[in-house]
Amino acid sequence: MGRAMSRSLVATLALCAACGGGTPAERPRVFGGDRAVDLQIPPDFDESRRYPLVLVLHGYTVTGFVQQAYLGLKRLVEDNEAFVVAPTGISNSQKKPFWNADPACCDFEGMNPDDVGYLGGLVDDIVDAWPIDPSRVYAIGHANGGYMAYRVACDRADAFASIVVIAGAAGLDPAACAPSRPVSVLHLHGTADIEFAYTGGGMFGMTPASPGAVASVERWAAFDGCSTTRTPGTPLDLDAVVPGAETQPEAFACSGGPGVELWTMTGSEHLPNMVDTFVPTVWPWLLDHPAAR
Repeated sequence: MGRAMSRSLVATLALCAACGGGTPAERPRVFGGDRAVDLQIPPDFDESRRYPLVLVLHGYTVTGFVQQAYLGLKRLVEDNEAFVVAPTGISNSQKKPFWNADPACCDFEGMNPDDVGYLGGLVDDIVDAWPIDPSRVYAIGHANGGYMAYRVACDRADAFASIVVIAGAAGLDPAACAPSRPVSVLHLHGTADIEFAYTGGGMFGMTPASPGAVASVERWAAFDGCSTTRTPGTPLDLDAVVPGAETQPEAFACSGGPGVELWTMTGSEHLPNMVDTFVPTVWPWLLDHPAAR
């Protein structure tokens, strides 16, 4: 089904659900066309509310389902906090799902899928069909999904309020990114990550090399009109494997609404063990950073 036809059909279904005896059951719950994914809907859905929407972006080789489970994001749906959608990228010849986010990661076979178009269309269609607050659409990505979160923030800043990046990077070329409005960024990165090093480099140290965590976040601070000064916050205990409060938040000084922060996880590896602590810590940050107006 073509993009224009899909958008038209979804808008019609949404309109019918909202008028003359229509019910939420008549709204579409599967999106993405040939790359279909289920929209996860709060069990006590309230027609009078406008909900946040969270797009989950998985790392290389895993699926949206696995990524969501790892981060514990299902609780946002179960607690009636948000709609969640966790798509899976296409698979390469080795049957490894990936996102075509940047030359550095992770379309290693040159398949060149239009993942920006796919993910942007997915969000557009869900916002059209359900009572989503367009100022509270968020992307959360790990590793390759972190690269992809930066990519959609570059190319579809109109659709996303904030992104959370875990162990990802902002990409190879700053000139390839021209966000149409500020997008808030929270970047978490372990200093013991050997796949996407905190200090930068290619995957497992290979080329091409991406910027490190500090350079990635500084780039976005510049995009959002923030100063280069970072102010430390209260240390957090997010990784159950690393003793003590291993995570040091640092916030850039921004004006006009956006927030840009780097949370350095000293001693944490590529997959921090933070399932139980991630959502209650990060979700309030996202709610505090709606789209800039």
